[in-house]
Amino acid sequence: MLNKLTERVYYLPYQDEGCQPALGLIIGDKYSLVVDAGNSMGHAKEFLEEISKLDIPPLKYLAITHYHWDHVAGISTMNLTTVLNEKNYKNIEDIKTLIENDKKISVKELGRVKHSTATKLRKQVSEGLSISNGDIIFNGKVEIDLGGIKCIVENIGGDHSEDSNLIYIENEKVMFLGDSIYRDLNRRHKCYHMEKLVPLIEKINRYDTEYYLTAHRPVYTKKSMKELFDMMIDIGNLVGNKTDLEELTKSYSEKVNREVTEEEVFYIESFINRNKN
Repeated sequence: MLNKLTERVYYLPYQDEGCQPALGLIIGDKYSLVVDAGNSMGHAKEFLEEISKLDIPPLKYLAITHYHWDHVAGISTMNLTTVLNEKNYKNIEDIKTLIENDKKISVKELGRVKHSTATKLRKQVSEGLSISNGDIIFNGKVEIDLGGIKCIVENIGGDHSEDSNLIYIENEKVMFLGDSIYRDLNRRHKCYHMEKLVPLIEKINRYDTEYYLTAHRPVYTKKSMKELFDMMIDIGNLVGNKTDLEELTKSYSEKVNREVTEEEVFYIESFINRNKN
């Protein structure tokens, strides 16, 4: 079932089971735009079926947040004008070529995440999936006019994937972030790097946003996102080059004058992991 966030923004909530990311719908006066294509033909069809229950202008565009399998598998099923940055396009094209040539490349050669994406999509291709790429390819940033409302799609990078985009709807003060604020999964120890996190947050904070939708977590408000970013920066600065979890947890507990939460321990470990790789 679709959740209504604002008058012009809906989303299909994420599901941890089966790695289903949240999918977005942005409604203009002339056209509508979908954010991300889902992890399968079935996921995309489910979303389209829910959208068909709404009386809205026709779907025209599909904006992809990054190239990982659970965000792009449904592109051909969506059958819309697909908006990608140059890095998205190259990553999808690389994987498409690997699969079409039935070429197997090791994790070491391809990288953990790209290898996982190729493996997942290869299996779906054997079950009838067609891999599609982009129609509108941009470098840096592009604006999509839906009539009465504009969407900005900007490549913001980050630890999780260098090709990550944000999708910002100025009139609604809503931003879709995909997986961009998540960890680097390519390393042996999943981690964050301050040199990537700080510029990422700066890019996100340039926009006046009330609601943030990431792909695998509940909706963030302006307040809760600021609290998250402040915590991440504080922890990253605290960890520095250190690797002692017990010592760092104690130091952070003293800093905040309370017991450390599970979430905070997760981020402490994630910054420590950078120093272990």
